[in-house]
Amino acid sequence: MGFFLATMLPGGSLGWAQETAAAKAVGQDILLSGVDLTVVGIYLVGIVVLGCWAALRRKGSRGSDYFLAGKSLGWPMIGLALFATNISTIHLVSFAQNGYTSGLVYGNYEWMAAFTLVVLSLFFAPFYLRSGVTTLPDFMERRYSQGSRNFLAILSIFSAIVVHIGFSLHTGAIVLEGTLLPTLGIEQAERFRPLTILGLCGVTAIYTIVG
Repeated sequence: MGFFLATMLPGGSLGWAQETAAAKAVGQDILLSGVDLTVVGIYLVGIVVLGCWAALRRKGSRGSDYFLAGKSLGWPMIGLALFATNISTIHLVSFAQNGYTSGLVYGNYEWMAAFTLVVLSLFFAPFYLRSGVTTLPDFMERRYSQGSRNFLAILSIFSAIVVHIGFSLHTGAIVLEGTLLPTLGIEQAERFRPLTILGLCGVTAIYTIVG
């Protein structure tokens, strides 16, 4: 939306070209210190260990426990989980750059999240709780048929992988190429981007599937 606004406004095309040039001019590698590397290492190891510990602690859990955490969380934890799952490297790379070069116009989309979440909690969440469904495909099966559930599940998985997860992994690799990898002495880290993405997939898969 912000892209179209920027290009539709007077001088939008020129402004967009200037923004791109400015972004390239300020782009540079950031070398991390030993303390930074220690914090990153502790964080990554801690996430994996926490996921594995949760898996051992909750053996025999059902699928609903994965989505609803066994209905054991209070509203503060649920709110923080919603916030955390909405933040990714897309925000760190794309939105942060757009905000730096173009201002608040690119944040309009995110401002609408507060309104939609309030509507969801007031009108849709009570209905889902009363019906006992854990996912939207589950609701589609109860309301219509198993075929509609399978169609929505496949469509959701495909769009998640191609749109959100794909971009998150790509931007995550870009972040590592500008921070961690140069610090480890890897020059021209963009050459190894596919391997970096596979490494991110592996670490994520460990604590997500196991935990």
